[in-house]
Amino acid sequence: MKMRAMLRNLLILLALAGLGCASTSATQAGGPATYRADAPVNAAPDGNLYLEAEEFTVADGEAPGWEAKPWGENYYAATFFNTFLSRKAFLGAPAQCDDNVATIRANVPRAGRYMVLSRYEMPYRFEARFRIQIEQNGKMVLDRQYGARDNLKIWPFRNGLKAELRWYWGAVENIVWEGHDAIVELEEGVAIGRAHV
Repeated sequence: MKMRAMLRNLLILLALAGLGCASTSATQAGGPATYRADAPVNAAPDGNLYLEAEEFTVADGEAPGWEAKPWGENYYAATFFNTFLSRKAFLGAPAQCDDNVATIRANVPRAGRYMVLSRYEMPYRFEARFRIQIEQNGKMVLDRQYGARDNLKIWPFRNGLKAELRWYWGAVENIVWEGHDAIVELEEGVAIGRAHV
């Protein structure tokens, strides 16, 4: 049986900007967090869970830190190839800030092995460190740091697994996936995802 058939994916779509700029929050009335409110994310028809980072809830009073922002305020603002942002929104944080937590709940449709992938901006020769935790039934099933320079990342355009990559056209547009080896066992029911910066 192929690995793909044995695993379901828990995808945390983060686009980390690392820019300390002021912005209009995408969480204002009608924004993604308002849409999600406290309802858990349900699985897609293929069984995967897609946790859109801009729908995460940031605890009140935890500023500066995570903030849902609109497209255009991110580091790599493009709408094509590997630099697109799902729904043109992202969860970003200043380059320097205290520990800050954003949370979301998900309905795990069936017990099994899930791969926890995260998609984020990775500036060349810099780090964009953040931590993802998955908790279920009071037990921490994943506590992993993403975004470190030495971590293996999944690069587009058939570049596969590499810690770092410089494109032939310049050291730009580094939006990567990470977590090819972050496998967790989940039970059917609600799981809590946390992103720490």
